[in-house]
Amino acid sequence: MIKTLSNCIVTRLIRNNIIKDEIEIYSYGLELLISSAIGIIIISLIAIYTHRIAEGVIYLSGFIFIRKYTGGYHCKTYFTCKCAFIGIFILYIGLIAVLKTNILLHILFGLSAMMIWFLAPCDHENKVLTTDEKKHYKRISKGIISMYFLIICILYAESSVYIVHMEVLLIIIAVLLIMGKLERRKNNEEN
Repeated sequence: MIKTLSNCIVTRLIRNNIIKDEIEIYSYGLELLISSAIGIIIISLIAIYTHRIAEGVIYLSGFIFIRKYTGGYHCKTYFTCKCAFIGIFILYIGLIAVLKTNILLHILFGLSAMMIWFLAPCDHENKVLTTDEKKHYKRISKGIISMYFLIICILYAESSVYIVHMEVLLIIIAVLLIMGKLERRKNNEEN
């Protein structure tokens, strides 16, 4: 569906002489744009409907920004990707509703931060990173984790409810990173 829509838009752009070459690149770029927009819109609607707007903003901004540099598990189709993205958001909302700030959550957050620190980035067979890109993404990932840790400390000092939000999100991202690493290793062994 997304591929068909992006091809239709590209065809129209060609017909109107807006683009002439690199059609596959435009088509793929539109696929990514449409897919991302669908996910963001659905998460935003769920957040508004459930009165979890702050959680939606934290999830979208944190998930998209951090995963851009850490990488991790990737679904094979746009449909499964959107279902997973939405499912993870619902899991995230559920977890922050039942979890309270406690030592176990802090330990899991610390372990997750260490996993991201040492394991990121995780490339994908469709987006293989060069050695320089890996170094660059690793540096950025470490900067993000450092910033995240600082924000958590500030929130802890303020006794903020958003500590749980941020810790749970980072734990989820670490799990996806590990899943991505395992999948990448399995794919490399098969080839």
